[in-house]
Amino acid sequence: MGKRCDLASPAHEWTIDDWQCDYSMEKKAFELPASLSEHNAKAVEALGPEEVMATINGSDAYAGSGYTYIEGEEVPITIKPGERFIAAPPYSDFEQRGDTSWRVYLKSGINGRIDRSRIRLLPEEPLMKLNYDASKKEWRKLRDKPVTQSDEAAWEAKQHGVNYYATLVRASEGDLKAIARFDSLGKFMDGAASVVYAEEWWKLFHVAGDEIFANYLKSRPEKIRESYRDTFSIVGGDA
Repeated sequence: MGKRCDLASPAHEWTIDDWQCDYSMEKKAFELPASLSEHNAKAVEALGPEEVMATINGSDAYAGSGYTYIEGEEVPITIKPGERFIAAPPYSDFEQRGDTSWRVYLKSGINGRIDRSRIRLLPEEPLMKLNYDASKKEWRKLRDKPVTQSDEAAWEAKQHGVNYYATLVRASEGDLKAIARFDSLGKFMDGAASVVYAEEWWKLFHVAGDEIFANYLKSRPEKIRESYRDTFSIVGGDA
C-alpha cells in the first residue's frame, strides 16, 4: 500500500510520498523498506543528528575496546551483527582533526569509538534505554561528601546554592522540581563543567526513564518542550 513518510531532524523536516511498505502483524507496525531506511540514514547523517540507533555494518562482529561510564576503565568489547547500540557523530574537535570515528554507547552503558565505515545507522528505530543504574548509587555516595573544585559541575552548582548530587538523586526518583532545578543549572555551566553536566543529563535521562521524563516535559512551558522535541526528533514513521 502507498504511504507517506514524515522524517525529522533538528531544524529540518521532509516528506517522501508514494513509497511501499509491509505491515508486520507480529510488531503491529509498518516496516520501512530497505531503500527508504538507507535514504533516511543518509539524510539524518547529512543533517547532523545528536544520537541515533545503529548496528554493525557488515557480517563480521566488531572487536575493540570501550570505557566503563563511572571508573572510565578500558575494557574489551565485542558487538555482533544485528546487535543494537546508540551512535553519535564525533565531537567537532575530532572532526577538525579528520577523525571519522563515531561515539557509540552500548546497552551496558559502556562507551567507545568506532570508525564510521563499520556503523549502519537505524534512524527509524527509537533510542533504547541504557543501563546507568550504577550512576544512581554513585550520586547517593557523593551527595553527602564535601564538594571540591576538581568536581567542576558540582562545584558550579554549589556556587548557586544547589546540592548537585542530592538533586540528581531526587530527579532520578521522579521529583519534577528536582529535574527542573538540575535543568536550570545548564546556563551556569561552561568549559569542563559543561561537558560533565551534559554527561550527567544523559545518565539521568536513562536512569529516570521515559515516563518520568515525559511527565517533566508536560510540566514545562511550550518553548522548553519544543527545544527537547528538536533534540530527540530523529525518527522515521508513517503518517
